[in-house]
Amino acid sequence: MKTKEQTYCLSEELTIYNVASAWQDIHPLLNEPGDVTVTLSEITSIDSAGIQLLAALKIFAHHHGCVLHYASHNRTVLENLALHGLIGKFGDKVRISSSELKRLGLKYGL
Repeated sequence: MKTKEQTYCLSEELTIYNVASAWQDIHPLLNEPGDVTVTLSEITSIDSAGIQLLAALKIFAHHHGCVLHYASHNRTVLENLALHGLIGKFGDKVRISSSELKRLGLKYGL
């Protein structure tokens, strides 16, 4: 039996002002077993509340038998994950050029 696969794109700001709305949009997708991919390429701003949401969604998905993947990390997301020491902690593949790797000064988690 094939598991269900879904994709959702987070866009614009993922800040304290709209994480509740993002949670309401995404968490219903995670209530059943299956694979969900959330793309992060359209995020224009992210703060610590947005980072906490990404972590909470991973935990929620795991507890509901769902596999959540984050994909298409953009520079804004990568910089904030690096700031919090979380690149690689969510277990998702992060594609980054060698020049961007040097610019961000990352030496771990990839």
